[in-house]
Amino acid sequence: MTSNVTHESYTPSERSETSIPENHLSDIRHLLIDIDGVLFRGNHALPSAAEFILWLRSCNVRFKMITNNSTLTPAQNAAKLAQMGI
Repeated sequence: MTSNVTHESYTPSERSETSIPENHLSDIRHLLIDIDGVLFRGNHALPSAAEFILWLRSCNVRFKMITNNSTLTPAQNAAKLAQMGI
């Protein structure tokens, strides 16, 4: 199987910890984002999670936050994300 996806190589020193490689994401218009373990772990937001969501909004990328963890209701998850600043 071949792929048309190309990857530019870079070293961590070439970009800041929170920079997002826009050239790789320029064609993305919709995302499904798993929240548990991706945006937060436990009761703590992961580094740059809030900034990533702000960046998606600034680029007009539509997204839905999803989870397969049924411990909390959707309203409780929304409150948890808001409390973490996401």
